[in-house]
Amino acid sequence: MVIAIKKINIRKSINREDLDCTKDALEKACELCTTCKASSELLPHLPDFFDCLRYPVVAKCALYWIEIILGTESYFKFNTDQTPLHLALLDEISTNHCLLHSRIFDLLISIFERSFKELEDLVQLELKKTVVDRMIHLTTCDYVVPVLKYIVSKWKSKDTDLSLIRHFIAEFFDVIDLPLSKQIIENFKPLLKDEDLIGTIQRHAATKVLAEFMAETN
Repeated sequence: MVIAIKKINIRKSINREDLDCTKDALEKACELCTTCKASSELLPHLPDFFDCLRYPVVAKCALYWIEIILGTESYFKFNTDQTPLHLALLDEISTNHCLLHSRIFDLLISIFERSFKELEDLVQLELKKTVVDRMIHLTTCDYVVPVLKYIVSKWKSKDTDLSLIRHFIAEFFDVIDLPLSKQIIENFKPLLKDEDLIGTIQRHAATKVLAEFMAETN
């Protein structure tokens, strides 16, 4: 069955089967979000939840839900896994829905810049590395320049632990391939001039792509 919608002299058809599938996915996702209060409760249902997240409207609603969950004061205090589940869900949404990239990035920035006074310093650092990993995943989904500009801005402001900047650089060059666009190269150049950053990476986490990139840009 096809439903026809007329809008500003444009006739658009919607397949009723697609509409029903979206409705079913939305209802299933809502059920999981309301009944699975803890990460451990949602974990067994991840395949079903991922299937629901393929639908844009479900992904947008799920992102709103994740924003609320991650904004809870005690969330990271009680979710000490290397990658908390609700953070990992952002990767799945990023992969499938490019229109949500900027909103996901804003959420990651808010977490990265948040003060977690209830956590030990090393735990905070590991958490922020996990957030950086989510930013790296965004770059693999073609959301590169905004992420890169933000990392450079944090380096310039000198209010971020250098190990986090090093982690970003090492991971970025571990997942990308050359050649890079001129825009990316220009944004990356300031970081390459900092010996404290690049020297340490070259000694401890050297990557072939990084070496080739530096050779090309020198």
